[in-house]
Amino acid sequence: MKIKDVNHALSLFEKHEIKFGEGSDAGNSSKTNYHYDKIREIAGFLKKEKALPNLSIFFKHPNPWVRVGAAVHLLPWDEIKSLEVLRLIETNEKRIVTIEAQYCMEEWENGDLKHFYTL
Repeated sequence: MKIKDVNHALSLFEKHEIKFGEGSDAGNSSKTNYHYDKIREIAGFLKKEKALPNLSIFFKHPNPWVRVGAAVHLLPWDEIKSLEVLRLIETNEKRIVTIEAQYCMEEWENGDLKHFYTL
């Protein structure tokens, strides 16, 4: 995947988080895994460009999967706001995304994501 610049990366992040969520909701692990790999590549690009905090623009995105993705990747930079976003999803959504938010919060609090999401 060729990422042109930070704005393109943000657009790709949004697209792939939506597709990741669709795969998760449908129980399609191959689709989910494909988009997860793309999201990790995009996050790596944003980190290299020192632009990972730009994902905060997605904290109010209408799609909860995009919000979860942004919040999880930003836990090391803005733990308080990221956990707030994840808690709102856990409380207010009715789909599998609530399990994802809950799992991410538990793993973060256990210390299991600290190195993983700091890339």
